[in-house]
Amino acid sequence: AIVEAPRAVALPAGALSVVFDDVRFAYGASAPVLHGVSFSLRPGEVLGVLGRTGSGKTTLTRLLLRLYDPAEGSITVGGVDPRAIRMTSLRGRVAQRGWAMRFQRPVEHNSRRKGPSARH
Repeated sequence: AIVEAPRAVALPAGALSVVFDDVRFAYGASAPVLHGVSFSLRPGEVLGVLGRTGSGKTTLTRLLLRLYDPAEGSITVGGVDPRAIRMTSLRGRVAQRGWAMRFQRPVEHNSRRKGPSARH
């Protein structure tokens, strides 16, 4: 279980940097979901992540929100390790905007269909 550090600090006001450095993660004993993920966002930058189901998109957010800790590597938010940040402060400052679209058939097939059951 994730436990807040006794002397955890609040994040400062304003935009913050985010750095993932060689982050590796697996859910329990399952196969690793993330293998050496590294990226750096300057304060105010936005990152869009695209990928197939199971590619690790949600895992990135879960690690950033500290719902889990990485198995290896490091994460910093505003230059601070999330393990040293108050969870309410961290979770109150991270914004996630999700949009997912699932197609049962290829787009071309759906766009050629006619009638009341056609999907757009």
